[in-house]
Amino acid sequence: MLFIYILYTENNFFVMLHQTLHPKKTAMNATKIARWILYILCILYMTYIICEIGKLEVTEKLPNMQIIRWQSPQAPLEQELRQHMQRSSLSSYTWSNGPGDTYAAHVHSYEKVLYCVRGSIRFILPDQLDSAGDPVYVDLCPGDCMILSAGTRHSAQVGSQGVTCLEAARSTTSATVQMS
Repeated sequence: MLFIYILYTENNFFVMLHQTLHPKKTAMNATKIARWILYILCILYMTYIICEIGKLEVTEKLPNMQIIRWQSPQAPLEQELRQHMQRSSLSSYTWSNGPGDTYAAHVHSYEKVLYCVRGSIRFILPDQLDSAGDPVYVDLCPGDCMILSAGTRHSAQVGSQGVTCLEAARSTTSATVQMS
């Protein structure tokens, strides 16, 4: 149904565009101009939403961790990731570590929302084991987001290029990270 509506809308748009560009064939009034502008704005907005949704996609969900992978072929800008966090009412801060740095296993009293901006980092969940009995781990690359539940024990190891991350604490009653 939506597809049919979009086709109908696009056909009307092109008819109105033709009428606007060829005023001798039909009279143009303020209503037609307003409709034409509205169609253009709707198409631009739909294009923007499709592009934004295409950048982030939930690809992994563990019992105490959700990973949202960056889908765009271009690496994100730090400001772009910060804006994603601000739209979710998160106040973020930036931190960096050098290659190979590690964090021992620890917990947080808050839900941790983290974006990898540059480099890479591996988060290890020592209390969650895979089918081979090894601790579950997740590697984050630029643009990837990790949402870690409060009280989840985890450690981390920075990749060979170092890492820069944006991080924020979120109360468990807040909404999830928005994608647009």
